[in-house]
Amino acid sequence: MKKRVAMLAVSFSLFVACIFWAIFAHAAAQTSTQWVKVTEDEIPSFTEQYPWVDKNLYQPSIVTPQVELEEQQLEDEYSYQSYLGFEGPYYLTYVEGSSVDIIQNSIIEESSQDHNWSARGLIRNHTLEPIGKSTVIAKLYDRKDALLDEVQGKVLIDWIRPGEPAPFELMSQVNFEEVSRVEWELDYESNPEQHSRHLVLQVYWEAGAGDQFIKGHERGEGEYSYEFAAGFKNMGEPVDEAMLVLAWLDSEGRVIWIESSRMEGFGRIEKHGSANFELIKVDYPEEKAKIWKDSQYMMWGIGS
Repeated sequence: MKKRVAMLAVSFSLFVACIFWAIFAHAAAQTSTQWVKVTEDEIPSFTEQYPWVDKNLYQPSIVTPQVELEEQQLEDEYSYQSYLGFEGPYYLTYVEGSSVDIIQNSIIEESSQDHNWSARGLIRNHTLEPIGKSTVIAKLYDRKDALLDEVQGKVLIDWIRPGEPAPFELMSQVNFEEVSRVEWELDYESNPEQHSRHLVLQVYWEAGAGDQFIKGHERGEGEYSYEFAAGFKNMGEPVDEAMLVLAWLDSEGRVIWIESSRMEGFGRIEKHGSANFELIKVDYPEEKAKIWKDSQYMMWGIGS
């Protein structure tokens, strides 16, 4: 009889353990991250960009099968991506669907020319919808944990797609050496006013500071600044304005400099039409500009 009671007690214990395990597993399943694949704005083929060209002249002789990614695992955020209105790393093809984050390993904090604290970096949209105007807030603290300053910086792209990164820049009047730690916050706009991102970005040439020649042509006399020339082909709705944003990265993937450029001239650019951006020319700081030509850069194009 005692043996039977003991066996019943063991069986009951196992039954209770199974119940608890089932409840725990269900709860874990409910709270685990569900990664969602985003829809990228793929760059159209050559014949889609130039529909008047005879397609038969550009048929590939070899067709390589494409394997569809099914999981977020092992995705390399540093891999270079090319989409309409974007080129560079940090663009994810899967998102978890609920947040917009500051990419911590993209941030560089440094002393400005006036020895004050400054920072550059990237945010990334992990939601399932585009976001609009965004603001990064940095709270600066000293070694005694006293608040020194609270500064805000506008994210330079106003229509950020799911999975897409975007750059920001902040500057404070506080001396760089006084800052011990930084708390980061982020505000963003949901349901934003729509902008066009259907721009094929085209780089014409890049010349480093001190380079005497551009594409084999001598630049003339005097000091040579860093220069970047680019344009775009519109593959979407007509645009009246367009802007190019560039961010240069160091070897660790941190944002070392940001520049922007407006579309040259005035007038509407229809679908399949093209235009140039104003030449980006940077005279200061020369030391960094010399590095830029050998650095990876990111590009964003946005129209309205």
